[in-house]
Amino acid sequence: FGNEEARGVVLLKTFDEYYNGYEDDEGQWHPGYKEAVEKLLELYPIGQDIIGDEAKREFVKLYSYIMRLFNILTTFDSFEGREMLGEQQRQHYASMYIEIFHEFKDTQKGEAENVNGDIEFEMELIKQDEISIDRIFWLIQQYAKGHMMDKEIIAKITSAVNASPDLRQKKDLIEQFINGITPTDDVDDAWAEHIRQQKEQEMQQIITDEKLKPIETRNFMEMAFRNGFVAISGLAFAQILPPVSRFSKDSKREAIRQRVYEKLCAYFDKYKDLSNENLDNDDEDTMWNIPNPEPIEKIDSIKADIKPMVGENGCVKAISIYQPWAQMLACGITQVENRNWTVDDRGTFLIAASSVKLDWDKLDPAARGEYKKYQKLGILPDYDELPTNAIVGQADLVAIVNKCQLVGFNPAYKHHFVVKNAKVLDKPILNHKIGIKFYETEIRPEAMPPSHKAESIVMS
Repeated sequence: FGNEEARGVVLLKTFDEYYNGYEDDEGQWHPGYKEAVEKLLELYPIGQDIIGDEAKREFVKLYSYIMRLFNILTTFDSFEGREMLGEQQRQHYASMYIEIFHEFKDTQKGEAENVNGDIEFEMELIKQDEISIDRIFWLIQQYAKGHMMDKEIIAKITSAVNASPDLRQKKDLIEQFINGITPTDDVDDAWAEHIRQQKEQEMQQIITDEKLKPIETRNFMEMAFRNGFVAISGLAFAQILPPVSRFSKDSKREAIRQRVYEKLCAYFDKYKDLSNENLDNDDEDTMWNIPNPEPIEKIDSIKADIKPMVGENGCVKAISIYQPWAQMLACGITQVENRNWTVDDRGTFLIAASSVKLDWDKLDPAARGEYKKYQKLGILPDYDELPTNAIVGQADLVAIVNKCQLVGFNPAYKHHFVVKNAKVLDKPILNHKIGIKFYETEIRPEAMPPSHKAESIVMS
């Protein structure tokens, strides 16, 4: 492409030659698409496993050949209606193809698509025929609209996911979401919340397992999503790694470096195209170490007229938050709730602890330290006693800002809900049905449960 003098001409053969086969100038027969597909259906019928490495190699060669011909034949109008393989059949064979690719790749520990010397995988051709995440999401919406009764849609989703190199990496996310929704859910909102929760939980897991620096790692991955790749070279990657003893062998640090890189790449591949909120910020705030927090009164656009946030039925709205963050917000330890979505409402809302309570060992060491500090002061309960699926407090949403220096601010999110007058319920409301975003409860403003303010808190 850089040589302006370069020229090339590619002559296509006729449709009949590609479809039915042809003999070249040297007398060698080249099977056509029809013959190759017939051989595929005969040797590898749907529902029958492929046994043995040699059989798998032959399948890969045959299906690669079929995909190359299919890719060419789609340029001919005459091919329409003569594909021989339906969408479900192509997805089935593509799924087998991808499974063998990963099996050989893991065996060889290689990264190239030619992972076994005598076979070459045509992964780009597989991707050309795959279904997008938008199509999957549309199918899920149809499934929910049909009161989750049409199992054929689930079969289509499963087949499409298994046949896509990119979607297979998101398979657990999709299956968990489908299993968790109800016919009354707003699918758009539920999906956004599901991705947000899973993304944060998996990021925290990697940080904990590899002892990475939490803030630096989150900022590094936000940059990766913005740039479209995970960069292993440069100072930014080195800064997220845990310290290694100067007496350790170089090979140990390199092993850690490679392992972390592979985990972050897998995380990136799983959530790319699902996280469209690429943020621009250059802050280096941490959740727990914020010098001289900015007084909340100085936040722009704060509204002083505080009334309960109510829904269509006149009942108070709530927002669900993971534990321990729900309890910490209700106690006034944190002053910000971070989200990638926003609302126009302002006013008093209820704080609901979702069904998720993060494992103690998976919390950042700094977060564990803060929790212990406030537990000793009698402000927070024992960690094992934190309720889930419960309303634990209330607070006033007074502003939504793009950035601030309040305790709890996380630059990985786009919108930051600034709260005042946080209170803990005298007795949490248990067995509460959690909703999405700000959702309406059954509690009317005049029947707000008794609550109290935690002790005056000064962050050290």
